[in-house]
Formats: sequence, C-alpha cells, structure tokens
Amino acid sequence: LKLGGGEGVHKDTILGMSREQVRMKYSNLLSINEDMGERLSSWDGVNSFVVEELIEQAPELSVLHPQSLNGIRIPTIRTENGIVVYQPWLRMGRGNSFTDNAHSGGLQAGIDIETGVVDTNGFSENPQEYEFHPDTNIRIKGLQIPYWSELIDIVKVLASKLNSINYVGWDMVLSTKGWMLVEGNFRGDFKWQLFREKGMKAEFEELTGIHIDKEFWWE
Repeated sequence: LKLGGGEGVHKDTILGMSREQVRMKYSNLLSINEDMGERLSSWDGVNSFVVEELIEQAPELSVLHPQSLNGIRIPTIRTENGIVVYQPWLRMGRGNSFTDNAHSGGLQAGIDIETGVVDTNGFSENPQEYEFHPDTNIRIKGLQIPYWSELIDIVKVLASKLNSINYVGWDMVLSTKGWMLVEGNFRGDFKWQLFREKGMKAEFEELTGIHIDKEFWWE
C-alpha cells in the first residue's frame, strides 16, 4: 500500500485450492510484506495488502507486449474552466515483466489528445528511444487507442467526483469488458517531458495558474 513503481506486486491464483491452502497463501503474502520492512503501510501494527481481480486485456493493446497490461496514464487537472485532460501516454511492459511500469523497464509514448493516436516513439527512463517495441517488433507511433472518446468521458467523470483533488494521473486499461480503472495517482509523474523531449513547466503553470519556484507544486 505504500510502495510505488510496480514494486511489491504479485500475480497469482487460488483456483483449485482448499480454504486452508488459501489461508496459507495469504499468511505467506503477509510474511513477504513484513520482510519488506518500513516501506510498507501498516495499520495498527498489522501488515496489509490489496487483492484485485486479474484483468484480461483487450487484444488491440495486448499485442504490444502480451505478458503485461499495457495501460494508459491519463492526467486530469481541475481548472477554473473545468476538468482538463492533459498529455496522456501509453505504457508498455518489456521482457518478462507483467507490469507496464517505467521503473521496471517499461516504455511510454505520447498520445494525441484529440484523436487517441500515439504520436511519439517509445521511451524508456534510461532514456532510450524505440520506434518498434523491442520484444514484439510492433511499431509504436501511429497506433490508434480504441474507444478513445469513451475513455476521455470516463476520466472526466472520475475527476469530477474528487472535489478536493486538482491533479490525478489515472491508470486505465482496456479490458475485454471495456475500460477499467487500475488506480489514481495524486502524484502522477510528469512523463510527458520525457516523450515530448522538452521541458513544459511554463505551459503547465499557465494551465493550472500555480507558480511555485521551490519544491513540487503539489506540496
């Protein structure tokens, strides 16, 4: 609950297990959390974790890297003129990773906000630039994100429910059942400066009306 960057995430199943085997599995997961020490959240001295449904990704995006969920990070900003969607990007896993997180070696590429078409090459945090995904050889730039207008509508509704939070980086995945919310990040990274290959502080400050010289603006 207190980690980030895809750390501490496990993919598992309890299908075919007895109740005792399931109980043992949960005990083992708690033991793993205890080994990770102070970086994990603890409520009343009890380690905890979140169990979530395994998402089956739609083939239009799983083709990029079938081993991982390849999600969309889509930031929303609450402004005087309403909710603005700003600089969304595609996230792709690499290698044997089942997460698309950049800290795990994943790639990110910018998406045109009007059309939902990926309009940059992929970038790692190294940084290295990739025209084609290194594992599947799929060309990244030019990919059309399906049901794009529907995704924009969903995140605007989500953002409108959080009246006290002005910035959220939503992680959305296109599943076989439609768009699914993975999580919302109130400190979502400003990755657009990586794949746009330029600093955008002045543009961001003009949009938000927030001008801070020290530390990060959310603090």
